[in-house]
This record gives sequence, C-alpha cells and structure tokens, in this order.
Amino acid sequence: MKKKLKKQWYFIVGLVLLLTILTFSPWVLSSSSEPTLLDMPYTLWTSIVTTLLVIVCTIWGGRVFKKMNKAA
Repeated sequence: MKKKLKKQWYFIVGLVLLLTILTFSPWVLSSSSEPTLLDMPYTLWTSIVTTLLVIVCTIWGGRVFKKMNKAA
C-alpha cells in the first residue's frame, strides 16, 4: 500500500511541475488572443484552466499525503 501511495505522490508532484512549466511556456504566453473562450483571451483562459488543475492536484496530494502519514 505504501508503494502505491508513493507512486501516486510522485505522479502528483510531476504533474504539478509539468503544469507549472506549461504555464510559462510559449504555448500559453503567446501574443495571440485567439481562440477565445467565453470572450476571454487565450492566455487568460488557459491560465485559469491550469490553475484549477493545480488546485485539484493539491487537494489530491493532500489526501495522499495524509494516508501516507497514517500508514507510516
């Protein structure tokens, strides 16, 4: 069980690092405002989506970390 939790933890950490790199990549920080979503420019709505994904990963990571401490 502990190995499974460690694998989940490392996956979450890697995913958050990947999302952070994606946020500051040229794909997100382009000068183009197209395509728009709900009249928001591309940079804004992609940043909002990545932020929401980081929040979900943080909640998931908190639960995994709590289980890891109980198992130890």
